This record gives sequence, structure tokens and C-alpha cells, in this order.
Amino acid sequence: MIVNHNTLDDFQAEIGSTSERLHSRTVRAAIDRTPLQVEAITFGVTFTATAMVVDDEEGCYLTRFSQVTGRDDSDTQDGTTAAESLRKTLEDFCDNCGLVVLPGEIEL
Repeated sequence: MIVNHNTLDDFQAEIGSTSERLHSRTVRAAIDRTPLQVEAITFGVTFTATAMVVDDEEGCYLTRFSQVTGRDDSDTQDGTTAAESLRKTLEDFCDNCGLVVLPGEIEL
């Protein structure tokens, strides 16, 4: 099962309330840049955070947050800047909860 969250606040509330049940007390965070043109001059940028929650009754489930943060091109890095800000917010939250943030994304 996958639980998708619409906001980073919702994702943080989920991992905060289940921090003792997160697999390896680990959250994964990724910034993906996808070319929007053949010449790869413009990139769409997405921030994704995932964690595996171990549930004694139902096994486990993936909790996930993903947000398109904008575009990067040869003049600006707005999408990456916004994604890095989300990652920093998540890292600060996880530090306070005793969780580890590693690069990457968990996929089912």
C-alpha cells in the first residue's frame, strides 16, 4: 500500500507520528531533473520524499510526498532552489525526530 501526501507538512506529520516504526528510522529524499526539451536546456524539477512504515498488523506501507518545484534552464535554477529548500526543511524536521535522511527514493 502507498499513502500519498499532498503537502510536506502532511508527510512530516505522518513520519513524526510513526517515527518508531520507520524502517531503519530512515527517510529517503530525491531531487529529480527531467529534460523538457530534446536539447536538454530546460529541466523540470521534482522533489520526492519516501519512507517505509512497518505496521505489525498489516505488514508495511510506503508513505510518500512528491512536488513539482519548477524549472531550471541556462539562466535560472529556480526548480532546484525550491527543491533544496524542501529537502532542508525535511532534514531539519528529521534531525529533531532522530531520523536519518538518505538520498534516493523507495519504490514499490
